[in-house]
Amino acid sequence: MSISYSGEYGISKNTQQQEWLDGPGYAYWYNKALNLDGKEALFTKDMVQKMKDGVDGWGNTNWYDKIFGTGTRQHHNVSASGGTERLHFFASIGYLKEKGNIDNFNYDRLNLRSNIDAKLTKSLTFTLGISGRVETRKQPRYSANPDSWLNLPLQAIRALPYAPDTYEKDGETYYVATPQATGHVSPVASAFDSGYNKSHSSYIQSNFSLKYDAPWLKGLSFKFQGAYDLNYNFSKVLTNPYKVMVMELPTAESTTLNYHLGG
Repeated sequence: MSISYSGEYGISKNTQQQEWLDGPGYAYWYNKALNLDGKEALFTKDMVQKMKDGVDGWGNTNWYDKIFGTGTRQHHNVSASGGTERLHFFASIGYLKEKGNIDNFNYDRLNLRSNIDAKLTKSLTFTLGISGRVETRKQPRYSANPDSWLNLPLQAIRALPYAPDTYEKDGETYYVATPQATGHVSPVASAFDSGYNKSHSSYIQSNFSLKYDAPWLKGLSFKFQGAYDLNYNFSKVLTNPYKVMVMELPTAESTTLNYHLGG
C-alpha cells in the first residue's frame, strides 16, 4: 500500500486595484462640475481641511479598501492505494477552505472518493466506486454578485468618501450610511451587521458492477451494473435589522457634517 499527501496554500486579490477619489479629490471635482454649470462651489477649504483632519463629522474613507481585502485558499488531500492480485483499491480524502477577499464570505468543502476492484472467483469480478462531498457556504445577507440588488461592491462605489466609516453618538459607535437617490448605503454595515446566508450541501454518487466471464465460451461475459446518487441541500437566511448613522448632505453653510439615526 502507498500513501501520498498534497497540499497548497494561496491568496486571492482583485487583479486590478481600482483607484477612487478620496474626500478632498471628490470635493475638488464636485466643485469643478458646479462651476462648469455656472453654479457656486459647495465645498470650502475649511470643509476639505476637516476631511483631512477627520473632525466635526467629516472623514476621508476609502470604501474600496473597507470592502475588498486579501482572501486565502488552502487545499489538503491524502490518498492511499494498493491491493493484491485479487483486490485493488484506491481511496482519497480532501479538504478545501476558502476565505473570500470580501469579509464574511467563506467556503468549506470535504470530499471523499474510493474505488474497489475485487476478483471474487476466477470468473466473477466486482467493482465499486463511491464519491461524495460536503459543502458549506456562508456570506452576509447582502451578496457580492454583481447582478444582485444593492450588492456590496455596488454599495462601496456609491458611498461618499468625505464621510467616516463609523460615527459615535451617546457612547455608542455606529457604522455610517451615506445618501443616494433611492435611500442610503452602508457597505461596511451590510457586510457585518445585515445577517447571513448559509447553505449546507451533501452529494453522494456511487456505482457498482458485477461481471461474469463465461468459462464455456471465450469472449462471452455478462455484466450487471447500477448506480445510486443522493443530494441534500439546506439553506438558512437571517435578515438582521440594524441601525446606522445616516449622513445628511452638506450645504455651502455647513461647518459640521450632521447625522441622524436610521435603519
